[in-house]
Amino acid sequence: MTAETTILPHSAQDAGQLAERVRLADQLVRQHLEGAQLDQSLSDLDRIQSLIDLQAVAAEQSEELQSLGAAFGKVLEKNVDGLHWVSVEDEDGSEPALRYQETSLLFFPLTMIANRLEDGREVDVVGMYEFVGDRLAEADEETE
Repeated sequence: MTAETTILPHSAQDAGQLAERVRLADQLVRQHLEGAQLDQSLSDLDRIQSLIDLQAVAAEQSEELQSLGAAFGKVLEKNVDGLHWVSVEDEDGSEPALRYQETSLLFFPLTMIANRLEDGREVDVVGMYEFVGDRLAEADEETE
């Protein structure tokens, strides 16, 4: 984070925009994975991975990719203690992030999937989830 970065509480407007993105991700799941829907459980990680593996969303479909990232973020928020949504503002604008407790440790799930696809890297959704858990464990060890 730069000196110009500000962390703000997640507003009702932010929550509404995030919910809309998750709805779009759920529509993609329902459209491409017969009988499936998002429920913010760990099973959503496999659902998101299946969409990526099916190439149901192209690297240039940023809104849809950010929607998958929002769904990924909701799984993190629900299943990992200490994470909560905030808004991170800097000179480039505002972006939703997951903050660990009241630390400076931030994750930007809306762009985690998109950035990997745009860079031509493999997307391992379970691996990304485990990465977040590992970073939180490291942070906890540092504070002990």
